[in-house]
Order: sequence, then C-alpha cells, then structure tokens
Amino acid sequence: MSQLDAEQLVQRLEEVYPEVRVSGTPRRLSSGASRETWRCTADTGDDFIVQLQRGAAAGETDEAELLRAAADVNVPVPKVLADGADDPVLGTYMVTSLLPGTEDPRAILAMPDPDALLDDLAGALAAIHTIDLDDSGLQPADQLVLLRHLHDGFGQPHPVFDLAFRRLEATRPPAGETTVVHGDFRLGNLLVEESGLTGVLDWELAHLGDPASDLGWLCVRAWRFGRPDRPAAGLGSRAALLDAYARASGRDVSAETLAWWEMLATLRWGDHHRAAGVHAPVGTDHVPRARRHRAAHRRGRMGPARPARRSGRRAVARRRARALPPTTAPPPLSCCTPPAARSATTSCPTSRAAPRSRPG
Repeated sequence: MSQLDAEQLVQRLEEVYPEVRVSGTPRRLSSGASRETWRCTADTGDDFIVQLQRGAAAGETDEAELLRAAADVNVPVPKVLADGADDPVLGTYMVTSLLPGTEDPRAILAMPDPDALLDDLAGALAAIHTIDLDDSGLQPADQLVLLRHLHDGFGQPHPVFDLAFRRLEATRPPAGETTVVHGDFRLGNLLVEESGLTGVLDWELAHLGDPASDLGWLCVRAWRFGRPDRPAAGLGSRAALLDAYARASGRDVSAETLAWWEMLATLRWGDHHRAAGVHAPVGTDHVPRARRHRAAHRRGRMGPARPARRSGRRAVARRRARALPPTTAPPPLSCCTPPAARSATTSCPTSRAAPRSRPG
C-alpha cells in the first residue's frame, strides 16, 4: 500500500471510526517504509494521533493490545481509541489520544529536576515489568543471540565487536526473571513536562526478556545527549537509577549485571547503525587527524595545535604526488578479476590517478 494523502486518510478514518469527525487537514508527523504517524483534530477541538503500519512491521507487535495492558498497570501511555488490522486503505492502524509533553531530549535535560525525572523513569520501567505476560501477546527474545546473528550477517571482521561478544558470552549473568521489556525505553521515546513523565511511546520493539535489559539500554552513551557525566539517560548516575528501580520494583539489579546489559546495548546500537549503513568502513576515520588535534588543543588536552592544512584540489594533488612513488598504472579491473586481486588492486595507493602538473 502506498502512502496516503490527507484526504484519503480522513475519508477512511471517518468510516472505520465513526465516533469522530475530523476538522481541518491532518498533519503528517513522520513517514517511512513501514510506518506513518498523523496528528488530527476532531470537530470537538481535541487532537488525536493516527498510526499506520504496513508490511512486515504490521504483524510483529499488537501495539494496541500492549498499550491497553500497560494502562492497566498505570504506565503513562496514550489511550487507544480505535484500532484494526488488514484494512484495505489503512493497513494496520491505531488511533490514540494525544498526551502532553515534549519528546525533545535537549529540552528534557534542561528541565529543573533531573533526579525526580529519573525516579519517574525507574517507576515507569518497574510498572512495565509487571505487565501480565499473557495479556502482552509478546514472545521471548534472546538479545545476545539475535545481535550475534545480525553481526555475523555483515560478513566482515570487526575486532572490537568480536572481542566484546566474546566477553559478553564469557561473563553472561545468570538468567533472571522474564518480564515484558519495552526494548527502546530512552529519551526521544518519552513525553515529559516539568511536572514529570507524561507518556511512554514507541512499543514496537517490546518483547519478553530480562528487565535489566531496559536499564542497560537507558544507559547507552548515545542517549545521554551531551551529558556524559550523567550516564543514566543524561539525568543521573547508574547507582541512582538502580536505587530508584529497586525502590519502585523491589528488584535488586547489581552494578555488574547493569554493566553487562549496557555493553550489550552499546553493541546493539553500533550494529544497528552498521545495518542501516550509518558507519564508516573499517580503517577509515570520520574526522581528519589534524582537525581532532586542533579540537583537543582547544580543550587543553594536547600541546600546540598543528596549522590547518590547505584542502583545495591542487593542494591535495600536490600532497598525493609527494607521497606516491613513480610506478606504472595497474591493469584495469574486470568482472573476471579474482576478488582477492581486485581488493589488493583497489586498496593500493598507486591505483589513484596521477595529479595534473601545474603549468609554469
């Protein structure tokens, strides 16, 4: 099914959800290959959200049933107003109430009471981990096994990742209690006001597993948003998170167990970015060395900074010419060139085209 336009959405929505009449034009908040999110306004003046899922993602998690189960244990979630599956126009759809608050991590971290908010997050996780397993409709998932399968599927050695996997496999903590796990509980998927947490969103990665995995994911460096001094979601310390979770849930998670799940979560973040193509090839560097040196100098971590190198095409060509020894050009590649020879040829610095000489 192709993406809907606003007129098609309104027409079909009023047929499947006759209790509401849409006023004005719906606004698309996000759109992707498998999921769309729209914000609509009813004729009563109340705003609501419509989420559409298609393809493989539509059958993975019954998010509507999961939200109802979460609401039953007082997790702050949107109220499900209508839902359905296999609709010829909407696909798998869900209509929910609109909750107050912001998702913006920077705005959240600027709020005045991070300690209280960390308590709210721990309390929400404790409540999520009490959702009835039968009501959730979820299946168990071994995160280490799944991640190893994803990593091996790249078909490329990555020494740091491989060493980390060996460490995880050798130090895996004893299996804990099996609960509902949110799977993506972090800033960016939470709604917050200055008064505290108002909503937990994006449940499509929920599964059955060890509740400590949600705590580890919350501590990944990427979710600190510029606050490395506060490893728990940019809000506080790991010890504060564990204490707050113990008070809310009655479960004592050790620092060692949290460290194991945080390492696994960090690998998960890295491998999922590799799967999406958001990574540099092995052996390359995102930031030129001289630029890193100058930045470190500004932070007072190194000695005198190197002068900036000229980066024009002629300057680059002159540097290459000085670096490359005279040699004959390699033979052209063809589809019959063996892979090993092809790799060796393309990685050889002499395969670059010789720079043009500057006249005069």
